[in-house]
Amino acid sequence: MSEVLIQLRQELTENPYVTFDSDGKGKSRVFDLEWDFHALNQKKTKIHFEYIEEKYRQDIQSYLYATMQWQKENSSDGSHASVASLIKYRYNLMTLATRWGRSDFSLLSSEREWKKCTKTLHGFGSEVSCRHLASTINSMNKADLLTRYVHNREYIKWVQPDAGDGQAIAFPEAIHVSILKTVVEFVETYHPYRHQISSAMEKLYTYQDEMFNAELKALRVSALTERQMRTLSTRMSGITSKWPERKTIPNFSFHRRGSWLGRLLRMCFICVGLFSAARKEELLSMNKGSYDDSLAAVPKVSGFSTKGNKGEKIYTTWNTAPIAKLALELAFDATQAARKYSLERLDDGYQNGQLTKVLWLNELVHLNRIKYS
Repeated sequence: MSEVLIQLRQELTENPYVTFDSDGKGKSRVFDLEWDFHALNQKKTKIHFEYIEEKYRQDIQSYLYATMQWQKENSSDGSHASVASLIKYRYNLMTLATRWGRSDFSLLSSEREWKKCTKTLHGFGSEVSCRHLASTINSMNKADLLTRYVHNREYIKWVQPDAGDGQAIAFPEAIHVSILKTVVEFVETYHPYRHQISSAMEKLYTYQDEMFNAELKALRVSALTERQMRTLSTRMSGITSKWPERKTIPNFSFHRRGSWLGRLLRMCFICVGLFSAARKEELLSMNKGSYDDSLAAVPKVSGFSTKGNKGEKIYTTWNTAPIAKLALELAFDATQAARKYSLERLDDGYQNGQLTKVLWLNELVHLNRIKYS
């Protein structure tokens, strides 16, 4: 073990600060689930670790911290890489860990472990993605955290071959990276708020129903005219716009028709799709219980597929990444109130003879899936 690694492990026993406020006081510690870089006044202000599997998390945080310390010591102004660059480092370390099944990256100095790791990286992605992954390993090499250095002739073997006659979506690299970045940031941002979003929507449904019934009673009518409904909607919107949820949940807005929730679900849909390569109907068959990381080093998502089975549905799995777990949880938990409200209305319709039993049961199954549209 190198002196740098010995010193690092001794230092990490104290769980040192990794970020600081504008006065130089410690803000976030290495093993916190979130590193807060607000004081740097950069576009990116936080790095999240909560969705990384627990068995890998502290190693990833440790090696990222050590790389940052080396950068600070070897830069002219004592600074480390930008927060945006550090987020990419974190993602690459997470990729290595989940594919390799280990996260003590110093072990990659060993030829035996390196062969195991590189075997899992074959077909990883585009040449640019593979080069970035190799660059992260080489950054740890510069920081004396391992002796492995990845040359072009090695990482070029990780590039995913052409799909031939199979299905493929050929995004230009810049577009793919932009989409990936957007959906991952969205899921990371709103995952901690998923239960608050559901509670806010439940509050909205209850409030609007009460206001609607009160308006019917006040006007002594059984239905509102289009003009009366528009007036009531304007009045309710003015009140709900001042609710505290509008401030506590970033860029949140109340819509009974679900336009804001619809955007959230589409982001989750794209996220799980990009990190699993599952098709539309396959994605629609998933819920938050579809993610599993208990049986293999690489996490998987499960769902129903008809591909290659003459149109018959079969239960199958796809390799994925930990961010898919967050996306599925966000999609399912944030829409809990919407499902509950719809199920109540559905049940009322059945009890009142407005639905047949078959239609009622079909709708129950439908509503207990995640809806992305």
